[in-house]
Amino acid sequence: MRTVRLTEEQERQLDYLARQKNASRSQVIKEALVEYYKQHTTEQTPYEKGQALFGKYRSGESGRSQERKKRIREKVRGKKGRKVSLMKDHKANPGTENRHDH
Repeated sequence: MRTVRLTEEQERQLDYLARQKNASRSQVIKEALVEYYKQHTTEQTPYEKGQALFGKYRSGESGRSQERKKRIREKVRGKKGRKVSLMKDHKANPGTENRHDH
């Protein structure tokens, strides 16, 4: 046997559930503990946790994941190109070092 201290509100909620289920307080608490235990001991893999979200939002572009490296390369090159162009602008127009073009 265990003793649990409940607030007055928790006791009211427990009594309400017991009446609704036509069960004793003890039965309601035991059922609640079983459910709590199930929820907190069921170990899921990261895949299982995210499975409901996989494929939920689509880009509409086929082959997107296969072309990932290519897109990353293009973005990096694009940033380098902007940096080179800003350096050229600075050399051509000294005194613009505090100007930020984004």
